[in-house]
Amino acid sequence: MKCHYPDKDVGRVRLFAFNWVSGGYNQVYARDVKDAVQLANESFGAGTAKLVVNERTVRVVDPDTYWSNMPHFD
Repeated sequence: MKCHYPDKDVGRVRLFAFNWVSGGYNQVYARDVKDAVQLANESFGAGTAKLVVNERTVRVVDPDTYWSNMPHFD
């Protein structure tokens, strides 16, 4: 599943950023908040870290602004 890229065929075209309950953050392209939480938990939560989205932190972000403000580890 390519949740870091827009998927116009299924309507996942809005970028949602969120924090994990255990700390840290990530983002997914989704249709709405509910879809973003479900997609993130299914895509990332199945690993050994058992990540869970902090639903209070889910927000729509502008992709250009989001990527231009990401820290770069050069």
